Amino acid sequence: MAKALWTIALVLASSVLWLSASWAALIRVPQDHKSIQQAIDAAAPGDEVVVSPGTYKENILIARPVLLRSSAGSSSTIIDAADKSLPAIKVDKASNVTIKGFSATGSNVAGIL
Repeated sequence: MAKALWTIALVLASSVLWLSASWAALIRVPQDHKSIQQAIDAAAPGDEVVVSPGTYKENILIARPVLLRSSAGSSSTIIDAADKSLPAIKVDKASNVTIKGFSATGSNVAGIL
């Protein structure tokens, strides 16, 4: 009886973990949001923000665990700091942040901080 209860508990726990992982949203720039920052602001923890090729003139502030990636790589997806006194990309008080496939330019402080 105890073994059957443990098996049921394990199956339920696995189902909850699987369902929560499948709820992560895919947010696309510029299809879903015009700017990268708007997409990050709309993202929930664990969501993935995918950015199409282009040059984006903005300063990005990431304050939650998200995956930020370009769809085409760093040679064709560029974040050019709008405010040169700030980093092009800053991760602030967030863990589990992943940034992939960008070139960061235009900042006198740092590309990514």
